[in-house]
Amino acid sequence: MNRLQRPTTRIRWRVLLFFLVLSALSAPPLSGAARAEPLALSVRSVPLDAGDPERTRVGALEFRGGLELRSKRSALRRSLRSARQC
Repeated sequence: MNRLQRPTTRIRWRVLLFFLVLSALSAPPLSGAARAEPLALSVRSVPLDAGDPERTRVGALEFRGGLELRSKRSALRRSLRSARQC
């Protein structure tokens, strides 16, 4: 008998699914501050090497592309700045 076909395993999966659905349904709705708002962004493509825009490889790694995101909203600027520092 397959591992997933055992009665105890099926019961465990059903119990797990039940609790996942229950936790998702009992979560409080998002507050007004946490909801998404439209945001104006300016986006531009960024090459791997500004001196050699055709370069796409660094050793065995292949650069697939990069984007620079900018916004006039200070909250986005702060979050993008902190993401760069990681």
